[in-house]
Amino acid sequence: MKTVNFLIVCLVIAAITAISSCKEDPPYAKISVIDEAKKPVSGVRLAIFAPEGQLDTIYLYTNSAGVAEMEFENENLFQVIAILFDEGIPIKTGTGVLRLQKDVVCEETITIRP
Repeated sequence: MKTVNFLIVCLVIAAITAISSCKEDPPYAKISVIDEAKKPVSGVRLAIFAPEGQLDTIYLYTNSAGVAEMEFENENLFQVIAILFDEGIPIKTGTGVLRLQKDVVCEETITIRP
């Protein structure tokens, strides 16, 4: 009888643990920016926006490895414009699309050109 009670308790604990560990991860984006020579570009301004202005525009900058990362609250489709400035003047641009989904890291590579 003690063995049966012990097994029931173990099964209940296992079920609770399994249910609580099924939490979904929020959408996450990793955007890499490269030049025409396929080299990473740092300091690129990324404007991330939903079509038809559904949400406010988000601005990020690429790090020294040419990458910008961000966690989002909801699934959505975003357009991305990448602009490299030199003394306030845009010298290279590129575009991309992010399709954000829960439990998925959306990786997008944008090539910028003059």
